Amino acid sequence: MTLVRDLAKNAPKNIDWLADMGIKWQSVYGNTHIPATSSLDFADRIHVYDNGKGGGIVLTQTLLKAALDAGATISYDTPTTALIQDRDRKIVYGVVVSQNGEKKVIAAKRGVILATAGIDHNLELAKALNPQHYSDLQHKANLSA
Repeated sequence: MTLVRDLAKNAPKNIDWLADMGIKWQSVYGNTHIPATSSLDFADRIHVYDNGKGGGIVLTQTLLKAALDAGATISYDTPTTALIQDRDRKIVYGVVVSQNGEKKVIAAKRGVILATAGIDHNLELAKALNPQHYSDLQHKANLSA
């Protein structure tokens, strides 16, 4: 709950941070109803930016560029098998990964970010996991042809 509260409280700062990185906001509208929550707590929160809406490739590419510019190392197809932590499990010093079939230890310099890929451009995964997205990808491919 602390993470959700922090994300919500700092959302305006995050929007400004993204704008500082070059995201150009066109408009803000609407929200999604959450059961058992007063409608008085809602505000327009769906942000539309040039060349996209909400999430997507423009946002992820902007964040990737910022991470690389800050010196991040990105390791693709590298499952994390363990975190290297202090005794209290409050500080992460690194990770143990499997890379090309080999176990590898990576020390953290300024932090560790664990992430997974989406199915935005993967027809095979979209077909298996999300029929609606698969249909959307096929439609997009047909428009491009």
